[in-house]
Amino acid sequence: MGKGIKTILFLAAGLAGGWLLLKGKSLVSFVEQLMITPRIDGGVKRINFKNSALNIPVALDFENNTEQEVTISISNVILKYNNVVVGSLKPNTQKVLIKKNAKSTLSNIVVSIPLSNLVQVAGAMVQSLITTQNYNEIVKKITADVTCIINNTLVYEFTEKFGETNKVNPNNGKTVSGLGLVANKVRTLKSLKEYQHLIPPQSELKQQGLIVIPDATVNDTVALMHKVATNYASDTAELAKTLKRDNLKDTIQAIFDFVYEHIQYVPDNKLKEQVRRPLRTLYDQKGDCDCYATLIGSILTNLNIPFKFRIAAYNGKPYYQHVYVIVPYTGGYYVCDPVLDTCFTEKTTSKYLDL
Repeated sequence: MGKGIKTILFLAAGLAGGWLLLKGKSLVSFVEQLMITPRIDGGVKRINFKNSALNIPVALDFENNTEQEVTISISNVILKYNNVVVGSLKPNTQKVLIKKNAKSTLSNIVVSIPLSNLVQVAGAMVQSLITTQNYNEIVKKITADVTCIINNTLVYEFTEKFGETNKVNPNNGKTVSGLGLVANKVRTLKSLKEYQHLIPPQSELKQQGLIVIPDATVNDTVALMHKVATNYASDTAELAKTLKRDNLKDTIQAIFDFVYEHIQYVPDNKLKEQVRRPLRTLYDQKGDCDCYATLIGSILTNLNIPFKFRIAAYNGKPYYQHVYVIVPYTGGYYVCDPVLDTCFTEKTTSKYLDL
């Protein structure tokens, strides 16, 4: 996080048009060269039976066959006996940085399987295997379901037996950003004709360059959104004046209404997170949550209204899935999230961060 961000933002400041590609240089071809092997950490001799539970130390070996560094964190480990869940663990802050063309290991992951769970699935005979410490016979029927978060971008889940290698297939993964909240319908948009004289000409978008961030994190993305909203504030300078009202709340409502009525919510392609320049969003008349937030940020910048981008996670997910704008005021804040159907509305989050 933050590596190379000054260079990235300098490039963003100089981009004259197009959009910003933040998921890295062909994430698909990159990630599919990543190998993951779950194993018993230290061998079966380290398995122990204590407090009526079989405690299995799990290690995850990673092999990175690429020219990029990769960060992997583990959000969930589930052990199954004959495909039935018998134990699970949600590791806290388990993360590893793997150098290019290198290997690394995540260890110190101990999953406890209550004896009652094993007996229910394997029968009473499993007790004699534990008594004689014949753990090999138990482990042979156990598979590990592991949820990884790769570069804070791709969530990948795999199921494998201990000692068997899994090759990451990014097409079976899911991207982090923008998945937590989507618009519930296609909208009938209004024409931008009445605002056309307030918007810079489309010819300013003649360049179609992309900015590639090989290891973009959520923080990188939000930092870039702030930079774009500021550096391209001129895209909405005249438009912002027409959206200003007599008080802060009415101004936020006017901004929400404009974006909601004129910009279609369209999620970005899988594995491609595009943060559009405000002018690009206006002429495309489409974008996802980060495009909405960047456009709103540029309008608020012109009106000298302080704001923050709030990144949010939902339903207990360990990664951030959505971004929107909040405008603080004494004693509270206003929410401006045109992905939802009404202004000042905020879906309940399981965690959030204001940046």
